[in-house]
Amino acid sequence: MRTRFLPNQLRIWTDGKLFRSQKSIENTEKFYPCISTDTRVIKKGEVFLALHGDNFDGHDFIDAAIEKGAGMLIIEEKSDAARKLLPFSADTDMPDILLVNDTLRAYMAIAAGYRQTLDTSIIGVTGSVGKTTTRRMIHQMLASQIITDQSDANQNNQIGISNTILSADPEAQVLVVEIAIDRLGEMEELSALVRPDIAIITGIGHSHALHLGSIENIFKEKMDLLKHMKDNSFVLLNGKDPMLRNWAKQNKDDMRYAVWFVADLDHKDEILENGFPVFWSENIEIDKESTKFTAKCSFSAEETWFIELPFAAPHTIEAVLFGLASAYIQGIDMQIASSSVYNFSNTGARQQIVNLNDNICLFDDSYNSSTEAMESGLITLSRLSEPKDRIGVFADIRELGQYAAELHLKAAKQIISAGFREVLLIGDNMRNVKDYIMSNAPDIKTSWYSNRDDLESAVLNSIQAGDTIMVKGSRFFELEHTADLIREKYSQE
Repeated sequence: MRTRFLPNQLRIWTDGKLFRSQKSIENTEKFYPCISTDTRVIKKGEVFLALHGDNFDGHDFIDAAIEKGAGMLIIEEKSDAARKLLPFSADTDMPDILLVNDTLRAYMAIAAGYRQTLDTSIIGVTGSVGKTTTRRMIHQMLASQIITDQSDANQNNQIGISNTILSADPEAQVLVVEIAIDRLGEMEELSALVRPDIAIITGIGHSHALHLGSIENIFKEKMDLLKHMKDNSFVLLNGKDPMLRNWAKQNKDDMRYAVWFVADLDHKDEILENGFPVFWSENIEIDKESTKFTAKCSFSAEETWFIELPFAAPHTIEAVLFGLASAYIQGIDMQIASSSVYNFSNTGARQQIVNLNDNICLFDDSYNSSTEAMESGLITLSRLSEPKDRIGVFADIRELGQYAAELHLKAAKQIISAGFREVLLIGDNMRNVKDYIMSNAPDIKTSWYSNRDDLESAVLNSIQAGDTIMVKGSRFFELEHTADLIREKYSQE
């Protein structure tokens, strides 16, 4: 099945003003095969939609879109491009022109309209931590048996989600969409766009509290993913999160969708007592080379799935359980789905374990940071080495708003509890972490740096044979560069 966008269909979805030449109007079978926002890859006959932001404006590339044979231009009515092109809109060699108030809103409206035409089941994944791992794990497991598509890396905001839906494989039976927010009211907009058949919430944490204000606001925003779901859809929740457990218990009698949980043994019984189905993990074994556990569900007490991943990955356990629950809903072979987990790979500096020369191990978790991700990383680190062989390289956890001081103190306590020979820190909040560690754990050599160059020089001078170096911090500090330097210096030939 080919993707087709019709001229009047786009006009109706965007509430725009359509201008076409007589030749175009007479072509009653005219359609556009794709919506493009990038003139570098646009093909003849496709729609060019001119997005704009703080550092770019797609209207500056209108001429390039015309030269490449764009079939339609979607531009803002108040733009200079509209004033320039409109007098020539009737020319036979001009593309169709659709004027809209806001091209981002138009892009989202087109994606929302197109989503309504899809037979594809959409799984929406949100949460304060673990979204990407969960999205990729679900795709891994479902794709073992059915046609499954997913968001590309970091395509989890308004633009990225719109692009994901508009570029999805039209033959896909399932589309797994990652959903991120950083402002109030955004999730309801994205829920209306995605309209998930299965909504997954991986947990409630303090990420983006700077913009969202409070943990209560974060919780409300995440739950707004459910607002535009159809009745009898599925909601999958992390049972380790007390806010999610309490929400389900309090709203049990008013549910219009099926609510299932994934959990560990500590929370399984409470969830079952509250009357909700649950998928859980037990018999967990993790070492430097592998993660193994068994998974079960309350639907079939006799059935057990043995899970193995070829690396230390406690952070993937909930993701696997979400994948199993999704596979169960899709009605596919559960043993095949569970076996496919072995082929899952970590990507993008998310708890990547890199073995280097001199028995040095780089634990690269530099992709980003949150208090929940810090705790998860330290749990994984505990399986990799002894405290005397550990070096920690940590940067501030940003966008915590009113919780910044409290949560960096929590991070300091977690670092002490985990145990390190040496800790090197950067960022304003990490200065206070340094003071706390030096006062409460003087045996840990602790230093703070005002710039990354000095930090990196100190790290490289501190590494000894047999060390494990954990690197973690918010993306602002670009600690992936620090991890790369360690790789380069100690990489195996």
